[in-house]
Amino acid sequence: MIAQTLVNLAAGARARLSGIIASLTILLIILFGAPVIERLPMAALTGVMIMVAIGTFEWASFRIINKMPKQDIFVGILVAGITVWLHNLALAVLIGVIISALVFAWRAPSASAPGNTLMSGVSDITRSMVRFSSVPYLPSTKSLI
Repeated sequence: MIAQTLVNLAAGARARLSGIIASLTILLIILFGAPVIERLPMAALTGVMIMVAIGTFEWASFRIINKMPKQDIFVGILVAGITVWLHNLALAVLIGVIISALVFAWRAPSASAPGNTLMSGVSDITRSMVRFSSVPYLPSTKSLI
């Protein structure tokens, strides 16, 4: 539905009703257009998917790739490679989220140091959680019992 929302916004939609109408239209096409769509060759459907991907991709992101953190570039390339290798976008995104979380956990203790701008704009609660996660050990709770 994200792609459909982008198409709605590009067409000038401003209200929630446009999303509802788009959803109902897709439902009707699936329910009543399935026999027709079933007869289309897979190559034609693949071509449609490729054209939708080209139309919704943000091509300007290539201009700023040299300003992105190297870890983010690595994760993006890794997710693309896993998607092509396994033919499973959901699994590739899951692996990407896990690797991103591990990269963040690796960088976070040094990011919470005073004067570091990586954590600027992050709430105090999140910053405290990051500092808490970098504590080497917790005091014993036996005295509280």
